Amino acid sequence: MKKKVLSILLAVGLTASLSNSVFAADTPKNGYKWSSKNITYQNNGSNNAYKGIWTTGAKEWNDVTVVTLSSGTNSNFTVGNKTVTKATWDGVVEPTFNSDKTFKTVKAWVNDYYTSQNEYIFTENAIQSIATHELGHALGLNHAPERTLSVMVPATFFSDGKFARLQYFPGIGDENSVNSIYNNTFSALQSSEDESNFVEGKELVALEFSWSKWYLNLEDLAKDADLVVKADVVANEGTVIMGENYFDYKQKTQINIQEVLKGDAALHNQTVALYQAGGEDENTAVKYHWSTPLKENDSVILYLKKIGEDEYIPINEDVGIFREDANQGFVNLQSQQLLSEPQIVEISAF
Repeated sequence: MKKKVLSILLAVGLTASLSNSVFAADTPKNGYKWSSKNITYQNNGSNNAYKGIWTTGAKEWNDVTVVTLSSGTNSNFTVGNKTVTKATWDGVVEPTFNSDKTFKTVKAWVNDYYTSQNEYIFTENAIQSIATHELGHALGLNHAPERTLSVMVPATFFSDGKFARLQYFPGIGDENSVNSIYNNTFSALQSSEDESNFVEGKELVALEFSWSKWYLNLEDLAKDADLVVKADVVANEGTVIMGENYFDYKQKTQINIQEVLKGDAALHNQTVALYQAGGEDENTAVKYHWSTPLKENDSVILYLKKIGEDEYIPINEDVGIFREDANQGFVNLQSQQLLSEPQIVEISAF
């Protein structure tokens, strides 16, 4: 009974609300726009099915907003699909920006590693919702809260297997926000936090992910993890670029495992590599606002997906990380929920 009570408490922290109610509100804006309402994108879907989801997504936005998305030749705005196995996201947008905070380039991808799986194929409109969602980011929208009547909720499924996008097409809050962006004089930066994303002398790429799952409780997160550990960060090795895309920029740290809560017990007292989204090279700063770089001497509890020999990523970035707090509890970097180590151990140990 105690374990069930803890799970319910954690669910509140991880999802903000477990209410069955839904609501509609104007969708948050990401602070950027195209310089025109008439926007051309290049459809690089690998086959007719993947081309089709982007075509349909564009029509859904055209039907209810003042923008016109048209397929054509535009290397500055491309959409398509990639096979990315070493990830927990099923869609991503990679934008860069002009000095006036209009979009300079946008690349939007659906991750067909996930969309080829049965839960996506047999859930009506699941795959379509990802393309429409990513186009929403490309028009200037941020994520909407989960259980909102919005295509901009942050994940395709809940961890209980239910379809998370109650509305796979733009909701009224999405429409209102896009129309306000393109009908009004636009103040691009929304807050000082947005301002801090910029690195002097470097081009900013502000990643936005659609997660495959939104975790309702810590038990579900632990079940999906290949490895759950208590660890200390022993070295920060900076940026590693693991491929040709901006989502391949990773911040690499070495962690020493103090305790294995789930997974290979032989990793106790071993050092493994942890990769978080984002990083910098000479010309570019890649950031994801829910990826908090860990520092040397941080003590953490991590929920990890294995991507290679002794190489791991945190599930859904900050969702998969609890960092030790000065009060001797552990704070989840996404939800800011503070829990004691015994609470986390009791729920996560298998």
